[in-house]
Amino acid sequence: MSKRSAGLKSFWIAAIALFAMLPYGGAASAHAYSAGYSTLTIAKSEIRLEYTIDELSVIEWAGGDVNGDFMLDPAEFEAVKDSFAAILKEHLTLKTGGSELPWSRIESYRLERKGDASDVVLELAYPALSDDGTISLSDKLYADDRKTNYVDLLTVKYGSSQSTAALSGKDRTWSLRMTDEEYASLPRGPAAADNAEP
Repeated sequence: MSKRSAGLKSFWIAAIALFAMLPYGGAASAHAYSAGYSTLTIAKSEIRLEYTIDELSVIEWAGGDVNGDFMLDPAEFEAVKDSFAAILKEHLTLKTGGSELPWSRIESYRLERKGDASDVVLELAYPALSDDGTISLSDKLYADDRKTNYVDLLTVKYGSSQSTAALSGKDRTWSLRMTDEEYASLPRGPAAADNAEP
């Protein structure tokens, strides 16, 4: 395992442990903790965001659990996926150059079964970074819900560099201003996003 991989693993272990110790401000709940996982990949031609969250969080926001088993089967997911996408569109905000970016398109939107539970994974494409090299991501999901401690564990990949953040509580925005050198190291398109060749 590389030093970078070991460092990232240590960061996420510490972030999850810290998240579990956050004060809980409401009455007992079946879903007191929720975690999203975002991966933002920045290329010169466009920006990609992959967002993953557990199915129980989706049920809390969009419903769909028709049979009451606290899970989403494929048919239940199909029935609520547009509603949940609209909720994410309202609560996840990507900006560059001070302006909010619209979704260019949905690359993939799926239910991934993992043993006795599932994750919902949404992959989005956004327009290119602005000329000033600034970018920010805000996640306001559960921001007004005192019964749920929520964290979005964010990984950002940009050229040869990588950044991590835990968006939670009152700290819900990550931002970056790229240097000229960092911008030059960006891949041309998302297909090359894992290498640093301009």
